Amino acid sequence: MASVDLTNKGGIINNGGGILKLSECDANGTLTGTDVTTIGYIEVTERFDETEETPIYDETGAQIVIQQGNRKVGIVATLMQVDKGVLDFLETARTKFFRVYYKASKTSAMNGKTQEVFAAIAKITPSYRFQSNQPKIPVTISFLAVPAQITQTTPNTFWGCITTTTLTFTAGSYYIVSEV
Repeated sequence: MASVDLTNKGGIINNGGGILKLSECDANGTLTGTDVTTIGYIEVTERFDETEETPIYDETGAQIVIQQGNRKVGIVATLMQVDKGVLDFLETARTKFFRVYYKASKTSAMNGKTQEVFAAIAKITPSYRFQSNQPKIPVTISFLAVPAQITQTTPNTFWGCITTTTLTFTAGSYYIVSEV
């Protein structure tokens, strides 16, 4: 399979947005090829890193501790582009694992720096519910904990990003944020 660029301005409902890049990997984060799929024209993204909390109370009803539970990490992106190419890709993506690159800010927009987010293992959950006046696709990309250290050298060559330093995902980590 060759690299695929799914950006298509004709598929945009309103004005353009950001870009998200994915590359297929296995459940351990090992890349299965060198293909990169660019998903274009994101209206809005929401990054999340949430940990469940369970309060523990003593016999008087006073809260004495909070136990941390499951952790959910990822991005929810609302895609403005809803053409068949994107829909087909998202449908097949449900059963696969991906590495993720997301450019979180415009080039040099953060005090002369650019923020980029990398995830070594992720799953995609598209959700279709089209309204005639709001045909957009919310896509949840859940970052998964890395089972063992993963290293990616020259991310700028692979992703076409600004970050040039080697990315080292330690065991148990979910993502890396780079500002360059």
